[in-house]
Amino acid sequence: MSRPELGDIYRRYAPLIHRRCLRLLGDPDDALDALHDIFLTVDAKIGTFRGDSELMTWIYRVATNHCLNRVRQRTTRLRLLA
Repeated sequence: MSRPELGDIYRRYAPLIHRRCLRLLGDPDDALDALHDIFLTVDAKIGTFRGDSELMTWIYRVATNHCLNRVRQRTTRLRLLA
């Protein structure tokens, strides 16, 4: 299986992933930052994708985990500041 180009992956999946980030994070700026971070992660870890699922499913899971971690960090930060 040949490795897809990151630009092709980004063009195909970025709109869906951006919507997912916006839904989970609730802030357009945070969602855009997360989108870029997610695709940097995808680029770094695409070699670990085994093909057990669709590429979109894997990227969606990476995005969900990334955004949930951001929410947890935000909650922790707010608790420490209170």
